[in-house]
Amino acid sequence: MTGSGPSWQALIHIAVAAVLSYFVLIILICAFGQRALAKWNAFGFIVTIALGSAMATGILSARVSILQSTLAFGVLLALQLMFATIYTRWPRLRVIFNPPPELVLRHGKFIASKMKRHRIAEQDVRAAVRSRGIDRIEDVDAVVLESNGSLSVLKSAHSDASALLDVRDDERSSR
Repeated sequence: MTGSGPSWQALIHIAVAAVLSYFVLIILICAFGQRALAKWNAFGFIVTIALGSAMATGILSARVSILQSTLAFGVLLALQLMFATIYTRWPRLRVIFNPPPELVLRHGKFIASKMKRHRIAEQDVRAAVRSRGIDRIEDVDAVVLESNGSLSVLKSAHSDASALLDVRDDERSSR
């Protein structure tokens, strides 16, 4: 390179740091288990973003060592594991950080109050229904806003509704 731009040494550092960071992160994720990066709540999303940021900093900054990046990866994954353990052992705490799923459509009818509260448009629900290959809203038993923000579509004429036991349903709770 001439005059301006990164030196060969800087480029080699970036390449080596990228390869090492990649393998270190893969090893740590495998060590922490399959759910280490599951986006099942806000914490999983935050950890995923933070891991990406830590990895980018470790790769692009000559001032951050692989050991420092590895420590950051480990701390973030340990926090994720800690919250997963808390959720498993103390389910009541889960509600504080991870709201229960809620119905936004039941028996083919939109639940406007829930959709407004969660800022979900009818088009979003219709798109979720279409993605399941269903062409009539009336054929849908329920659409559930899951804790992770996704929409689940349930279609069954002969459903016992057992999949809805943990779903907040104002109709069911008022009976």
